Amino acid sequence: LNDLSGEYKMLFLDVWPDDYLRLTKQAARLLGKGAIIVADNMSSHRDKDGVKNDVPTDTHDFKEYVKTISNSMSIRDDMGSGVLVARLRK
Repeated sequence: LNDLSGEYKMLFLDVWPDDYLRLTKQAARLLGKGAIIVADNMSSHRDKDGVKNDVPTDTHDFKEYVKTISNSMSIRDDMGSGVLVARLRK
């Protein structure tokens, strides 16, 4: 992310839940006004052995951060392992 430049309209996250906040903060400088953030695995995640686990509380801080930079945020728990969708206001 540090080597990227320009303006992007979407950030899609499908990484380990404890990486969401760090990566979103790094990418924020690249996201234009009205950009969309989509994050998978908001309600559950499979570990490296394929076992489904509840999402660690690390996603709480991520969700709170996204609330501060977005106009709207929605979390759909009925879509697979949960999906967050937010639209940036900056």
